[in-house]
Amino acid sequence: MALFREKKFLRTNDKVDFEQAKQEAQIAQQLDPTNIYVLKLSQRLKQKDLEEIQGQISETKKILEQRPDYLEAWQRLAILYEQIGEKTLVQEAREKAAQLNSLGL
Repeated sequence: MALFREKKFLRTNDKVDFEQAKQEAQIAQQLDPTNIYVLKLSQRLKQKDLEEIQGQISETKKILEQRPDYLEAWQRLAILYEQIGEKTLVQEAREKAAQLNSLGL
């Protein structure tokens, strides 16, 4: 079922199908952790997720180039960095957001 959802997502780019494919792949992996097809599917989905997050990071950074005082964009950037495990960048973005928040911006 996860493979079907992945193929549907690739055709339609519907985020709901992508999220369902991830959930179903996770369940399948729990049921059979040695299934090579499930492992490959999970890896493809993780890669697609990473690409999406990196795209969102790029968009948010472009916004911050124009509006470096945009508190919500710094908060969003911290969340995005957290999703990909960039702890140092998370901390830097949070510090910048806290700084702007203390200034009332």
